[in-house]
Amino acid sequence: MDQSLTIVLITTVAILFVVQLIYIIRFLRFKSLTFKNDEVLPPISVVVVGRNEAKNWKMLIPALLSQSHHTFEVVAVSDRSSDESVDVISQFMLEDTRIRLVDVEVNEAFVSGKKYALTLGIKAARYEHLLFIDTDCLPADEHWIREMAKGFSKGDIVLGFGDYQRLSGFLNRLIRWETLHTAMMYFSAASSGKAYMGIGRNLAYTKSLFFAVKGFYEHMHLPMGDDDLFVNKSARLARTAWVTTTKTISEPKRTWRAWWKQKRRHMASSSLYRKHTKLYLATYAMSKVFLYIGLLMLMLTELIPVAVIMLFLYIGMISLSMWHVGNHWKVGVTALFSFIIDPLLVVLQGVLMLQNYFTSPPKTWK
Repeated sequence: MDQSLTIVLITTVAILFVVQLIYIIRFLRFKSLTFKNDEVLPPISVVVVGRNEAKNWKMLIPALLSQSHHTFEVVAVSDRSSDESVDVISQFMLEDTRIRLVDVEVNEAFVSGKKYALTLGIKAARYEHLLFIDTDCLPADEHWIREMAKGFSKGDIVLGFGDYQRLSGFLNRLIRWETLHTAMMYFSAASSGKAYMGIGRNLAYTKSLFFAVKGFYEHMHLPMGDDDLFVNKSARLARTAWVTTTKTISEPKRTWRAWWKQKRRHMASSSLYRKHTKLYLATYAMSKVFLYIGLLMLMLTELIPVAVIMLFLYIGMISLSMWHVGNHWKVGVTALFSFIIDPLLVVLQGVLMLQNYFTSPPKTWK
């Protein structure tokens, strides 16, 4: 390679490295919020939507009823279920008055979808402070509601972490690594005053905020986005807090086909993010892509030792930042797979974007 081109290449790689370093510094600056133990906590409405989830209702409802929080209810929303979901929920209602059933009928299909079902559940909620979890999730401990309720002392939106079960196989490692990486991104942004998303399997906000921003009105036509799009649109109008003392645990996808379908659906909602969020995410993603390309090109020159050192230094810093954030939820070991998964996901997400561009992503929320 011509010397002048080599100089341009090494300069470009250095600039991209610095851009990534700026993000990594933000990740490393992330800290937990602290709350007073003697603070009076509000009553909580736990809102859960499920479609044909009879089996999961049998596990989730007892786990919720065993929570240590002083006052809460469980608003169980069955979204046009054709299985025994309603019967299962009704049986629990006979045993505990803290459970409320919202049955979305099939004849309401003209406004079908999780967002409509969630809206009905929120309207039915007795309390002002709402907490959300998915039917295929379980709280990691009996203090989940209480710990998430503490967040309302510092915000109208409370972000939580949703982990996945640790199973064997590379797909599970990839899912758990990406989940932690995504959490690192949105928790660190929130701690810098730039909250842009949350996850529906562990998210809380007030009923007043939901109606103040007209709920999911702006994106009701999309099957996804009840969590990230809602936070993205409403965070600019409300205070955002985050809780690192508890988490939920979900059942991960077990096949590459199921995971791919899920990722296509999730990626589709990002087109409606605020401009600032798009710029923040695009700068991070594109600088990472071109950094990897630049390092590969450097390896074709006499500067291969420099390229190898920069590559190991970069992925090492990614691992360190993920270890730092992951330790809040005792999942720091996940960061050890960065050397394989970080560059692999760059390729996979590029393919996902191309596929979503040329073909429509899945239209259903299940």
